[in-house]
Amino acid sequence: MDFSHTISIDVGTTNLKLSRFNQQLQFEKEWIHRYSKIQSDESRYELNWNELRDALLKGIRKLMPETPYRIVLTTAMHSILLRDDKHQDVTEIITWADKRGHKELLQFDNAFKEKLYLETGTPIHSMNPFYKLSYGAKQSYWDSVTKVYSIKDLIFELLTGEWWIDVSNASSYGIYDNKKGQWSERALNSLRLKIEQLPKVKACDSSAPILYNLNLGQGIVVLGTSDGVSSNYAYRSLSNYAVLSFGTSHAVRILTNKNVVSLKSMNFSYKIDETNYLVGFPSNNAGNVLDWICKVYQTNFEELEQIALTGYPLKLVFLPFLNGERAPLWTEGEVSRLIGLERFHTRENILFAMLCGLFYNVRNNVENLQALHHFNGIALTGGLIQSRNLVQLMTNILGMPVLIASENSAECLGTILLVDDLNFPIDYEIVEPDFECHRKFDENYQNYLIELSKINHTR
Repeated sequence: MDFSHTISIDVGTTNLKLSRFNQQLQFEKEWIHRYSKIQSDESRYELNWNELRDALLKGIRKLMPETPYRIVLTTAMHSILLRDDKHQDVTEIITWADKRGHKELLQFDNAFKEKLYLETGTPIHSMNPFYKLSYGAKQSYWDSVTKVYSIKDLIFELLTGEWWIDVSNASSYGIYDNKKGQWSERALNSLRLKIEQLPKVKACDSSAPILYNLNLGQGIVVLGTSDGVSSNYAYRSLSNYAVLSFGTSHAVRILTNKNVVSLKSMNFSYKIDETNYLVGFPSNNAGNVLDWICKVYQTNFEELEQIALTGYPLKLVFLPFLNGERAPLWTEGEVSRLIGLERFHTRENILFAMLCGLFYNVRNNVENLQALHHFNGIALTGGLIQSRNLVQLMTNILGMPVLIASENSAECLGTILLVDDLNFPIDYEIVEPDFECHRKFDENYQNYLIELSKINHTR
């Protein structure tokens, strides 16, 4: 079947985005839905499946052409929805940010947790679906659960009737054995789960026809991949570049042909296919810290951009762990700290120190990734690209070039490039570091690392 258009569907944890491309993969139009029914508190972060389903179908109808087309799926990692034997939802969609698996971490001995990490490549943290499922296994509803879903296979089953999940999302689930290429016996035995309760794992380019009774026209749905993989494949034409996604949270990742796992650094390593892995570090703290700064200090991004231009590093050190932390600390209850505050410091000094601390955390994760796999620069995606002075500040702190795609739609192409096996060049601009500024920041960064090491020594 020839397709006149491709609709890229990107399902995140705060919004849903659909983008339509023509046969030449030129962007035509998009449709975005921001979720309004998120259930969130100190331990819970859930999406409403009914809202997501209805928005998804509405968006497809808005963008679908009259001629045959295809849908390519990209979804956030680490999500869970449980269903019972009556096909009723036992839970909402539990996302990576949900912390109810945290206490379960303490119930397993270190040897088991380390073996499971080395087997699955998913870090020992409450974001890991295994620990959320361990929490679920202790609830009264567990014995009635017949199906364990992620966002990916929920949507694929809705649109095609097939219960499939792609390799990359399965690999990020904490219960998939990367070496054997199958669901982990160790994890399933611990959870009292059977393989029949999990979706069939398929290659990212697997596809099935759209169900006729949905009235969505004629076409197919391609299984696709995860948001992290998609971001990296958007820059597939570049060699020796890692990709930094900086939105609500941040993550730095690289594509490699090796399954790289390290108990010391606790990086993730998610399988994409038989020869490729996504390796990197995720952080809880990024744009959400900037939003907090704006709220508490009654400022805005315009002022922060000006401060980023005029500030210079003092002896103030800000550890930006307002939301706990994954990499580099992997501590759920970690808190933020402002160290070295004296009476001569001004509001602007404090704000600048906070910006620096946020980007020092990025630099730390970038350097930890470089220790695993060498690269020469960073390709940036996410909301930070809208604030160019902040990007320049981060670039100066990193001391390496940062690339920004010229087209906002470039990131939506990543999964399409993967499933079509294309090496599609994209236009980008290069933000170069000011190395004189980098040297000035370096002393302050070393102080940051000293304060960070004090946290590690007290754990």
